[in-house]
Amino acid sequence: MLKVFRAALVVTAAAWMLPLCGGKPAKYIFLLIADGTGCRMIDLHLRENPSSLFKMFKNRYKTEVIDATGIGGSAAACGTAISCGVQTKLCRMAQDVNGRPLKSLAYRLKEQDFKIGIITDSVITDATIAPFFAIASRCHEPEKVISALCRSGFDFFAAGRLSEGNSLPAEKVTESLISAGYRIVPGKKLRTMNPGERNVLLSLSRATKRQPGTPALGDITAGAAGLLSADGKGFLLVVSAGSIDYFNHRNDAASALREMQNFESVIDAALKFASRHPEETLIVITSDHESGELSITGKRATGFHLKQKYTYLEMSDRLVSLNQHKHTDERLIASALKMVHVKNVSDTEHRRLQIACRLFRAHRRLKRYGTYNPLVIEAMRLRDERNGLKYSTFGYTAKHIVTVVYGSGEEHFRSLKKNSDIPGCIAAAAGFPDLMTR
Repeated sequence: MLKVFRAALVVTAAAWMLPLCGGKPAKYIFLLIADGTGCRMIDLHLRENPSSLFKMFKNRYKTEVIDATGIGGSAAACGTAISCGVQTKLCRMAQDVNGRPLKSLAYRLKEQDFKIGIITDSVITDATIAPFFAIASRCHEPEKVISALCRSGFDFFAAGRLSEGNSLPAEKVTESLISAGYRIVPGKKLRTMNPGERNVLLSLSRATKRQPGTPALGDITAGAAGLLSADGKGFLLVVSAGSIDYFNHRNDAASALREMQNFESVIDAALKFASRHPEETLIVITSDHESGELSITGKRATGFHLKQKYTYLEMSDRLVSLNQHKHTDERLIASALKMVHVKNVSDTEHRRLQIACRLFRAHRRLKRYGTYNPLVIEAMRLRDERNGLKYSTFGYTAKHIVTVVYGSGEEHFRSLKKNSDIPGCIAAAAGFPDLMTR
């Protein structure tokens, strides 16, 4: 399927785009991270969305994502590689294998008078983006990550939420950010932010379920780029679409595809900005790692992601509610099939669903269902079988991802092999070839 992806990525013309020139250093830098997206997910996205903006890029690089121990990198290890240019161990953020602190590309460009913006649709302490500002931290240390964020002095943050679980109350995070001089802005008030302020925009609620009226990721990207460039200084804007990863971990291809479409709005915002600054804009699109190990056998678009209206979380919540109200197994199975838009199951498939339903009711978990709702997972597997795709794991893998590059300084990426090469390539494109080695 990688051949399909490569064949599809051809340069096409768009009326609003201008040709970019590699003569000037990159002044405006977009680093866009499709979290948890491997080559197969991009292939599936292209299959279901033939007009995808991914087809507009010719410079793409097969990118290695293994960590310093030689295994597939976790979010923290891959986030460190992308932000600091160093491969490290699992759960280490902005520190090397020996625990020595690492300074990220964001901090180094800030020292060169660049503005810095960080956007995620996940929690603000997410391990993929935290290494950009949280020096020498580890996973599961949210208080330390928030403290580093407050000290960073970066110009703009946007996140889906401030905290996750009960380990660090959102109220405490809010107090820390305000004390550090940040203004907390609800997503609905995106347009009220001023360029001279340091803002933290809260855009989403839970697991990509946006509150009515809040801006999409592409709108936030466009708004942030406008704010950061208002005084004519250069910027680095990092955008991570963590919801793709969230759904791939749950093997929910339909929801992951809808989030891929949301990510397209981010690419669109970056390209539109580039059309206004054609000689000074660099766009880098990559992933941290692949999640789910998706494989594809079907070549024809089916539109299955448009038929399934619910996310994994919404489906699981609905089944939990039905179970609490003492509905029968058959009612639960029928509800699960309806939500994934699967009809006419065979006797063998029905037995699979019955087993999954009993496991769900008994609160039992088997390895083949991970830590997730067995009935939802089994229903989604039937959906996948009908649409020519299959997940092999709930975790991340060591498989290569793809990095695409467009714009000013793109020639500096020709030697790109590993995700840890990305910061050095960006620095060189910005006119600072030795920035990451100082």
